[in-house]
Amino acid sequence: MFHTRPSLGMPLVWLAVLLTGLLTLVACGAEPLPDYQSAERSYPSIYVPQNGNTPDGAEHARGLLAKDPRREALTDAWVRDDQILGVVLRPGVEGETLREIMLQLALGMASAFPNRDVEAIAYNEVDKRTVARAVYRVDTGETSYESVR
Repeated sequence: MFHTRPSLGMPLVWLAVLLTGLLTLVACGAEPLPDYQSAERSYPSIYVPQNGNTPDGAEHARGLLAKDPRREALTDAWVRDDQILGVVLRPGVEGETLREIMLQLALGMASAFPNRDVEAIAYNEVDKRTVARAVYRVDTGETSYESVR
């Protein structure tokens, strides 16, 4: 007597369609990742309260603010993961002054947190938009600058 084996093809196709639909529903309904924004500020996802999310980072940010006690250029600073420095700049800090500040901030981060790539990101105090970035690459020892305006 000749026996035929049931085909698994169609049930597998339906299972794949069902799983794809289920995953799509779960992904679309998932909560977004936290962006670490404070209630009173609306900076992008690098913001962390109390000047940093590590003791060394917070100390570095407070040290930067202490160098400008009258807040002539910087109005706030924080360090995330000992790798990214965020600063808020007063309006009017631009051009070559902005470039010099950003390069110094990136080099200061590289000195404070050696053997890693570091980045400094500046935000405008008024509209909270990114103004400039400076990145120090440990593999090349070079610092790059980009004005975002």
